[in-house]
Amino acid sequence: MIVDHSIQLPKDSGFTGSIEAVHQAGIECGRSHVVNRSHPCRLPASRLDLKHVRVPVADEHMRLVRTAAKEAEGLDRSLRKYPSVANGSGDFLPRAFAVAQAYLHAVEYRFSEESLSAFLNGYQQIHELQMGEIWALKPALQYVLLEQLADFSVSVAPILASLRHVGEAIWRDWFETVSLPDRIMARDPAGAYTSMDYASRDLYRNALSRLAKGTDASETEIASQAVELAKKAGNTGGRRHHIGFYLIDDGIRELREQIRYRPHLADSIRLAVLDKPTAFYLIGVELVTLGIVALPNTRVPPKRPMDPPPLMVMPPTMFWVPRPRITMELFAP
Repeated sequence: MIVDHSIQLPKDSGFTGSIEAVHQAGIECGRSHVVNRSHPCRLPASRLDLKHVRVPVADEHMRLVRTAAKEAEGLDRSLRKYPSVANGSGDFLPRAFAVAQAYLHAVEYRFSEESLSAFLNGYQQIHELQMGEIWALKPALQYVLLEQLADFSVSVAPILASLRHVGEAIWRDWFETVSLPDRIMARDPAGAYTSMDYASRDLYRNALSRLAKGTDASETEIASQAVELAKKAGNTGGRRHHIGFYLIDDGIRELREQIRYRPHLADSIRLAVLDKPTAFYLIGVELVTLGIVALPNTRVPPKRPMDPPPLMVMPPTMFWVPRPRITMELFAP
């Protein structure tokens, strides 16, 4: 994305700085962060109780505050699977949280989508954020703003305005403007990615994110590899000319080889089922049938002379069972 340094931030944000200043603040934030991918950590200790928020605001604003607190409740748990950063004092923080803190400080706690985009464009010149971290920015921003509200020495009005703007922002649309993997997948040689609906693009993003968990390659590197494989197929390659062939279709094996994918246990099971779906289907049916047969026999009453003989249930493998239709989408990593 090309940043227009001459554009001023929206007047309703209350911040009088320029896009250039915010963009540069993002770059400086990135340079100050020492990223540790193997050191997950929790949010720092805080006086903020999200379940019982107590802030000095009028009653008419408490609904806004409670909504923000509810959306921020799961932040600590969701950020533990992402990289942490060491700040200037040597303390480790979840990276997405540290980015939210630094951004709000740079814009004097006056949020706007434009300024956040400028900050992230600068930050990602130094460090690429994972897609999950970008999604976590909304609750992270809400958490930091609520912490500020809990400090009775701050001006309440701009913090409340920012909480409202964060809650009203169209995050789904905004996400795609700052996601680096999205920018790369938009180069799909078939030209299909940008014309797909949001749900279909999200399917590709989820597949990309799962692949990244089993390799040292970043999400953007995997997206780039998918684009390169599609380019090599050429215009006569049919489905192979589209990145989806390598993310959720038969070409996924080729992409895994290129990125040296190491499947986790759950992925290994999915791959095994994908390779031999009929065998797993039959095994599953037989296990369910055996369970149904065994359940009534756990307590067998005394047999009476006139009782009919028990019904014989044949194993399902004695009969022909049609192979189920299994799509790649179900078993893509």
